[in-house]
Amino acid sequence: MRNLIRLGAVVVFGAVLNGTPSWAQECISFNGIVVNRKEGCHFAPRGGGGDVPVPLGLNSKVELADGEDYMLSGRIRILPRIAGSRAPRVFFEVDLAAHTWLASKNRKANPRYPIEGSPAEWQAYEGHRVKFSCRATGRVMQVDGRPQYVIFLKGVQHSENQHR
Repeated sequence: MRNLIRLGAVVVFGAVLNGTPSWAQECISFNGIVVNRKEGCHFAPRGGGGDVPVPLGLNSKVELADGEDYMLSGRIRILPRIAGSRAPRVFFEVDLAAHTWLASKNRKANPRYPIEGSPAEWQAYEGHRVKFSCRATGRVMQVDGRPQYVIFLKGVQHSENQHR
């Protein structure tokens, strides 16, 4: 028998084996990827990302805000190295069907956000669908020879605002 209990942003999975319940809880790992664990879970998933930000209405499209925390669904993508380039190689490809409020014309054309960290740190997640607890950070960088404001994502275990 399999039970599913949803408590806010925390999902607890349970199964009864030989009369003893076995529980796994979604936890945020050190790099921000949400994983299921039976023991040693110190961080419960927190963050937005699923609903239209208030006070926006139906069909409103926005971009992630600098310094804000999000819980996003999507895939990790690692692009091949380009000789002589310092361009980011690790990206989070956001699921625009799950996060319709991000589905602007520009974001539909490029649903990828650069992720902080080396490709080696993210190799185990390449191509996999994940939940990602992250903080958005904006930077100005050269893209195709022109300065452009780019949103980077960094995995976080908890919100800084949660302890205030």
